[in-house]
Amino acid sequence: MTQNKLAYISGSADASKATIVVGGIHDTYQHFMAWEQDLGASDTLVVGFDHDHRSSSMAEAGHELAQALRDLNEQGINDVTVIAHSMGGLVSKAALDELVASGDAQEFKSIDFHALGTPWGGFAMASFPGAGFFGDMLGYPMTGEMAPGSDFMKGLSQADWPENMSFNVYQGSADNVSLPSVLATHERYDETTGKADLFVTIEGYNHDNYVNAGPDLLKAGWGTEVTSVELARDSAGDRQPDAAREYAAGAETGAPEEREEAIEME
Repeated sequence: MTQNKLAYISGSADASKATIVVGGIHDTYQHFMAWEQDLGASDTLVVGFDHDHRSSSMAEAGHELAQALRDLNEQGINDVTVIAHSMGGLVSKAALDELVASGDAQEFKSIDFHALGTPWGGFAMASFPGAGFFGDMLGYPMTGEMAPGSDFMKGLSQADWPENMSFNVYQGSADNVSLPSVLATHERYDETTGKADLFVTIEGYNHDNYVNAGPDLLKAGWGTEVTSVELARDSAGDRQPDAAREYAAGAETGAPEEREEAIEME
């Protein structure tokens, strides 16, 4: 079942909650299918956002996702979790910023956004003259948007989110795709992640490792004390439920303040 580019994964159509998974370039939502059995619940609809990076810009995909979220809300779903990887985080942030700007975000009880390995600084090479033109020719219409100084990238650091929304960033220390590399990308990265409610550094993780941690990685939310994170799958995708990993706790209760956590994966 696909509706407004939301592809059904599991759960009931009359659920009051929804989890939306958004993949990066080439991956789409299929990147998170290893989490399918862990994300499902009787009161939760799990769907994937089926965007195509070859046919739409990130701004266009973000608008489509924002409309899909509005449609879910009209169906009675007011508690939403968005989990995104890589470029999917940029698309998702644009969608949620649109809901904030239109006032539609206030129609939800809560919206929790978890971005894994997202290149918040953009890519310096996308700033080269003609990069956008050649990107369009090669089937990458988002190329110009990835420049650190593009209107799209600058816009992601502008919105102030209401209290019913949370912005959570997960960054692998060895992720050379999403980590900023030059001054311009550092500045854009810092501006956008400075808006985050939670910043988690995962020691040793590269760009393709996040899915291996399993959804327990996302338990570092506000008001939740987490003392360990289970590495649910190894690099081959095999489940290893007994492999507990140390988690630097320190979750606070009460009004959230920005804080940074570090996870060490052995």
